Amino acid sequence: MMSIILCALVLVAAATSGASGHCAKPPNFRARERSVQHIPVKDVPQNISIPQRYNNTVRFFLGSSDCPQDDITSTDFWINKCPVHYVGNVDDNRIPKMVLEKRCSCTTPVTSDGSVSVYDCITISTPRTVYRRTGCKNGIYEYSLTREYFDTQCVKHRNVRHVAGSPKSAANPSGHLHHAASGAPKMPR
Repeated sequence: MMSIILCALVLVAAATSGASGHCAKPPNFRARERSVQHIPVKDVPQNISIPQRYNNTVRFFLGSSDCPQDDITSTDFWINKCPVHYVGNVDDNRIPKMVLEKRCSCTTPVTSDGSVSVYDCITISTPRTVYRRTGCKNGIYEYSLTREYFDTQCVKHRNVRHVAGSPKSAANPSGHLHHAASGAPKMPR
């Protein structure tokens, strides 16, 4: 399955690579590709200015993103679980060019008896160090180190709307939690 996903990412990356205009990759491009995963996120600026022409992210589903609704009683695997799907994230103006994301397929876990779950399925986003193309100077592309958030997990989270005596909560309508650089989860703004 992973080899099929990687092949699909490579094909989409090749298809999204447009003409580079009058600029070329810098001489240290390959070294940056190899080193970016080893740079700690906490040492990287989060909000750099990126010209719109250098933000061309393409996302595509790998497999079905549907929440399974039928035949859930035939296996214990789906009982009170949060099914996931994968999303390819490709951007020719970023190093790494391809990132595989994992997202929740359902807003609430699938239950074996069709009852309402007391949990929500929440997609967790985690920061990752990337190089982002920011310009072209003297015929060479310029890159800046930054951090970007990518969806990495789907977790079951207690739904406070179903806890007796607690107020209803709409604090997280997007269904996403973000991990700060320290690793502690934080709610989106």
